[in-house]
Amino acid sequence: GNAMVGGEAGPEAVAPIETLQQYVRDAVAGQNAELLDVLRKILQAILIMDAGLLEKMAEALESMRFEIKWREFARLVRGAAK
Repeated sequence: GNAMVGGEAGPEAVAPIETLQQYVRDAVAGQNAELLDVLRKILQAILIMDAGLLEKMAEALESMRFEIKWREFARLVRGAAK
């Protein structure tokens, strides 16, 4: 009645599918925790940035110029509409 998955050798070679699913869940949870930690550190860095730096970044973005040909624009619009 229970599904089993076989491996190559050793005590972990055959395990119930639920056990293997738990291994995957644990691994993903660990990766998610690491990712959240990195994102928190990035957010903290952004929050403590000098206000002058943010103003300079805004000015740099405002002075940027973006040019696109009509054909490419149409492709972007068509892609966004999908």
